Amino acid sequence: MESLQNSVYWDFLLLLLGAVLGWLVPVAIKTGYVYRLNQRTRKRVKDLGTNRDLNIITLSSAVPSYKKDHLSLRKKDGLKFLLAFPDDLFEAQTDRELTVHKGEDLIFNQQHTLDELGQSIGIPDLEELMAKHKRIIAEKFVRGEDGCLFNGTKFGVHSMKTDLKVTRNEDPKAVITLYETDYFTHRVMRSVYKELIDRGHPMTSLDSVHDLTKGKYRLFTTSIGLNIMLVMDSKEGESVILSQRSSRSAYEENHYRYNSTVMEGISLVDYDEFKGGVDLYDAVKRGLFEEIGLSRVSDDSIFLHDLFMEMNYFEIGITASVQLDGAYEEDVEGLPANDGELEIIQKVPVPMRASALKDFVEKKRFYSQGLYTLKMVASRHNIKVSHKKST
Repeated sequence: MESLQNSVYWDFLLLLLGAVLGWLVPVAIKTGYVYRLNQRTRKRVKDLGTNRDLNIITLSSAVPSYKKDHLSLRKKDGLKFLLAFPDDLFEAQTDRELTVHKGEDLIFNQQHTLDELGQSIGIPDLEELMAKHKRIIAEKFVRGEDGCLFNGTKFGVHSMKTDLKVTRNEDPKAVITLYETDYFTHRVMRSVYKELIDRGHPMTSLDSVHDLTKGKYRLFTTSIGLNIMLVMDSKEGESVILSQRSSRSAYEENHYRYNSTVMEGISLVDYDEFKGGVDLYDAVKRGLFEEIGLSRVSDDSIFLHDLFMEMNYFEIGITASVQLDGAYEEDVEGLPANDGELEIIQKVPVPMRASALKDFVEKKRFYSQGLYTLKMVASRHNIKVSHKKST
């Protein structure tokens, strides 16, 4: 009898062990596969970190994406950079009203004079440059040309901490401190920056990015934007949705170029007073709704990937992807959008396959940040996007 009991006992243990091993082995294999895949993706993302062909450098990345609240944008209360619109040109505009800052320039609460700021960043004639380009851009606003159709409040970047880690599992974390500015100020500083490029000023090279993270060039970091790629099924299978920019969008040299699905600047409307910062998930949803009419996007479908610096315009950006169920032709293609007709000519689904993406990229002209975003999002799908040097 005892022998029978021992036999039943061991049979039960072997059965239990078999069941456990039957569960553990596939899990271990899957875990190992995911680990190796993530390692390959991390290497690919790191290799893409400095895109000298695109004049872009990655400041921080997460693979496959940032955890909730690990990419933090906080506003520094009372910190503003607002350039005054010239009084004579403000009075000259007749066909529409512009909401602009008037009177004296407001430069970070007047902590330093323009002469002091210019000397600190190696631009001794900064005050004269800003006065010159203030009039150039104000005239564009009066005429409503080159995308200068309206003025609105937005955020600039005061400083960044991009190399933080969450202690327990070493997940990457970045904290960005923001200041308040407006679109007029932003366009003036972009115009000044363009002249600095012509001069070959050191701040216009990729090597200046180390000083950037310390806030040395905060006068010029008047923008932070979202570059969002929508990924969903189309009649060609899983596809990424690219947009072609219109002739009414900003910067004439980029008209008709292809870009991410949505490129949207982060503004005060994205700031959540209760949370004490910008809700990037809500900002992604706003961009999708305003530019392509897409609503009812859940947080679970949104992924934030990279923080980067685009040196052609000295603009900071965040890459993001939105993975949706459904078919593009049925659920997105015909949607009306508030700002779509101003920004986008057409939306084009391109199969999420290396060969299809390579073929499309080589035949079309792209925004640098749009092509960068496509490369970075595709890398999370284990796809390498090749391109010719000229974009």
